[in-house]
Amino acid sequence: MSWRLLVLFFTCPGVLISNITHAQPSRPLFIIPGILGSKLCDRSTNNVVWGDRLSLFRFTQLKLPTNYEPDNLPHTACGIIDSIQILGPWRSHQYDRLKTYLGSLGYKEGRDLFFFDYDWRLSNRFTARKLQTFIAAHAPTGQIDIVAHSMGGIVARLYIQELGGGARVNRFLTMGTPHLGAANVFKTLDEGWSWYENLMAHGVTGIRTTALSFPAMLELLPGYPKCCAWRQPTGSAVEYFDPFDFKVWQRFSWMPSDVRAGGDGNRFSRDLSEAKSIHNVLAQPLPATIRHVNIATSLIPTAWRVVAQPADGKIVEFLTWPGDGTVMDFSASNGANSDARPSSSEHARIFADSAAEQVVRWVLREDTIPTAGVLRDFQASLRAADGSLQKITGVSYEAPSALIIGEKGVFTVEISGEASLGDADLSNVTAAVDTTQSTLRVSRRRDRRESNGSITVTLEMEFTAPPMEGVHSISLSLPGVSELQDYFLVVGTGQIPR
Repeated sequence: MSWRLLVLFFTCPGVLISNITHAQPSRPLFIIPGILGSKLCDRSTNNVVWGDRLSLFRFTQLKLPTNYEPDNLPHTACGIIDSIQILGPWRSHQYDRLKTYLGSLGYKEGRDLFFFDYDWRLSNRFTARKLQTFIAAHAPTGQIDIVAHSMGGIVARLYIQELGGGARVNRFLTMGTPHLGAANVFKTLDEGWSWYENLMAHGVTGIRTTALSFPAMLELLPGYPKCCAWRQPTGSAVEYFDPFDFKVWQRFSWMPSDVRAGGDGNRFSRDLSEAKSIHNVLAQPLPATIRHVNIATSLIPTAWRVVAQPADGKIVEFLTWPGDGTVMDFSASNGANSDARPSSSEHARIFADSAAEQVVRWVLREDTIPTAGVLRDFQASLRAADGSLQKITGVSYEAPSALIIGEKGVFTVEISGEASLGDADLSNVTAAVDTTQSTLRVSRRRDRRESNGSITVTLEMEFTAPPMEGVHSISLSLPGVSELQDYFLVVGTGQIPR
């Protein structure tokens, strides 16, 4: 698993106002989760295929056939996920905290709060029509509000801009939505699930073939200028390419042969054209009658340009830009960083911090208390154990990619900042596995002074892999900054090649 480096330049958000009594909301609220965020079940047995701890092992079962009717596929959406899901750099976390917070604002599920689950593999245009039907069934008339996470914002925008939803939507809040696309699509296809792809039935080839069969994945391709470039391995000059051009994909030697040519190739070409068409829609402004607010994170270096070799399409590198680890801030803010509101969490949990919750209350409940700051002026200071505030310039953190049940692992955290950080008591920086085990405390600390007068503190925390296979999380608590998460896979004895 690659390091996640956080470049922090925000002012700490204001104190979250709590214990406020709210009247019943005046408009129904619809929540649209992101990619991976809905369970998929076998239509004939109702068994979960995607949405539990073992979903990674079944991923290749989700490949869409060459010709299919979306309403007659063997898998169907069957609720919002309640377990962490990952697909390369794309992650989805359960929405329990968001649901609880909305309840504190007076919303009640089934009365004025509705969660829209959907098959996230299919084209967002198809899903937008499903959303239109869903909204009509639960709120036949009147104004509504929408909160959308990640790709869910694209679904909502197509409903608004192509299906007449603009006449009904009053307030619209998007969180980490890739309005301009995300280069991380290429990262998924290039890396699969890192080295533990060998755990999958068909390795990285199976992952690529399956992911490339999803129209929605292609609709997340980056659509901004200079997103994608050719470069010779020994040169520095680049030539930019259009990621929606099928001929470009035919140059990628790592593309599965059944996708590059034949029936899948033809369908793949059509899916690329559809994706380009959707980007053209997203380039148009929303109706002025809608109050639209973006929430974005600008903490973690995020892939924004992919560079590949022109001869075989082998990916040489990804250039990074501040973002949430999955979507760069400029895409999440739809090109308007100066208007976006900040979260201090990674993409999968961008809605799960006090700053984002404050924005939710401000937008949906028309709170008179303004939110604290915008993306352009949000900085962070770490509160040490003695109460002092330490200005920090970056945090990186890494859990092992995969562990065997009961195996010892080390969670490593690096915090960079001003020289005073070296004397600070950081014993209150802790972590926890799945938030159910004992809190992990620092077992080793090392300091490294930099030539520019700054310092980097390395903290190591030992832990034991849980006795349950599947995806698990480590939550890192940085007092005064945020709670951040990394993820690792736990498997049975002998399943990890050493």
